[in-house]
Amino acid sequence: MNDAHMPVMCDEALHALALRPGMRVLDATAGCGGHGLGILERIGNAGTLIGLDWDDEALAIARVRLQRKGWDVRLRRRSFTELKSVLAEEGIQEVDAVL
Repeated sequence: MNDAHMPVMCDEALHALALRPGMRVLDATAGCGGHGLGILERIGNAGTLIGLDWDDEALAIARVRLQRKGWDVRLRRRSFTELKSVLAEEGIQEVDAVL
C-alpha cells in the first residue's frame, strides 16, 4: 500500500459536502485517509470524523496520517453497509455529511 495515495476528485467531493467547523462526518470508504485529511482540515477540532474501511493496512496508514492534536478521529474496520451499527456503537445518532 502506498501512503502517498491520492484520493480521487478530493476537492470536488469535499466541496459538495459543504463542510463547516464542528460537523460530524462519516467517510464510508476511508482508505488511507486522503479524503479524511481534507475533511478534518475543514471541520477542525470541534468536528468528528468517523472512517470505515475493510483494509487493515490502509487504516493503519490513515491512523498515522490523521492523528493530530485535538482532532476527533474514529477509524473502524467495518463495511459501509454497517454504518448504522457503527454510529450506534460510537454513541452518535446522526451525522452532518457522508462520503
